[in-house]
Amino acid sequence: MTESKPKIKEDDFSTLLKKILSARGIFIIYNYKTFIKTFPFIVSVIAMLAYLLLTYFFKLNHYENLKYFIEKFISIFPNLLGFSLGGFAIIVGFGNTAFLKRIAELTEKNEYSMYEKLNAIFAFNLLFQIATILFTLFFDFTLFLSSQIAIDLSARSVAVVNVTAICFLLLLGTWTLLVIPYLISNIFIFGESHHFILRNEAEKEKGTKDKAQD
Repeated sequence: MTESKPKIKEDDFSTLLKKILSARGIFIIYNYKTFIKTFPFIVSVIAMLAYLLLTYFFKLNHYENLKYFIEKFISIFPNLLGFSLGGFAIIVGFGNTAFLKRIAELTEKNEYSMYEKLNAIFAFNLLFQIATILFTLFFDFTLFLSSQIAIDLSARSVAVVNVTAICFLLLLGTWTLLVIPYLISNIFIFGESHHFILRNEAEKEKGTKDKAQD
């Protein structure tokens, strides 16, 4: 007997489509519980805490450090976003029908298919990278305004604001950098899986032709 594959009822499909097409769709498939357990996030938290420890033991120029991080982030992360968008386009736009059907299949153990998970991972990473760029630009604009407008704040308050901004950028930036190898790995796996399906199809066609000739 062959195993029956789970079928999606029309009502279930409609409910699933509403979830995925909503703003929460990405976070339903790739939720925060999965995110906080990942290696890039853990290292990002460690990087943030490491800077806080440095501020405790050493007298750092937080204003200059913030300017340094903003400059580096603005020069690096837009290029990384372009790379990620290209990878996402490969996942979404390429692949023959047989391959897409295979990775879109549901199993008894998984609520979402491999294709949905790949899309969610890339979309989540893209949103995170966009957030990194937007917050970097926001802090850059804030520094620009602070140089133009006199704000009456104590040195301690200014230091707290700068340290908070640096820690936030470190959290976002470190994660964005460390996740790039995972994106490359996903693209490679996608390509290899596609190649495997195509090779199997070619072998089946060749076998059918050989039988027809015999």
